[in-house]
Amino acid sequence: MVNHRHQGDRIDVFRFERAAMRLIYQPALSRSVGKNINDISIIDKTHWLLTRDHAYSGLLGRIEDYLRLPLARVLLIDDSGVHTLLDGLHFANGIYYDRQRERLYVAETTSGALSSWAWQPGGTVPILLSRVTGLRGVDNIMPDGKRDRLLVAAHPQLLKLAAYQKDAQVRSPSLVWQLAIAPNGEAERAQVIHQSHGQMLAAISVAAPLAGQVVMGSVFDNGLLMCRGN
Repeated sequence: MVNHRHQGDRIDVFRFERAAMRLIYQPALSRSVGKNINDISIIDKTHWLLTRDHAYSGLLGRIEDYLRLPLARVLLIDDSGVHTLLDGLHFANGIYYDRQRERLYVAETTSGALSSWAWQPGGTVPILLSRVTGLRGVDNIMPDGKRDRLLVAAHPQLLKLAAYQKDAQVRSPSLVWQLAIAPNGEAERAQVIHQSHGQMLAAISVAAPLAGQVVMGSVFDNGLLMCRGN
């Protein structure tokens, strides 16, 4: 998990003991990773992919957002340290690495885009395969379990999202996009499968498949929203 602390972000690793239904903290695998870490995708125990959504914090970070400056990055964590895998991104947010296909998917919030990359651990620089645009405030990415689609939550009104962070009465609308995966691993053909003004659940940041349904979670709202999948 990404642990946001005043002195810098940290990846805290836990082992799940199914029989006891508990999490055991693994300090030897946990590590500090700097600031502005947003999401993580696991390759193996010691190789992780992270998004760093801003180069700066505070006022300078807000200027990045308003000017839509491409200063965000995807980082690779391995035994030798922290490395930049991709840069020049706009608010890099959700990330998902498909190990079987060797495809990397990155959501860029302020540009409303989701990019697909060919990349293998230990390989060269990722190769851009496609870039789906017009997705409006994309957030986290989840595979739908059938391995031929992705579910991507989105915030179509980012100013409303900012207002909602200060006042829960200002309901932030949401979208959930479904993107098909082409045979070569490119994300394509986006369609909206859920849209709301935020009355039941505001600022949906993640949508995941569960037993034929789609379960959705919010940035700040309590509870989950369960919808029938298609």
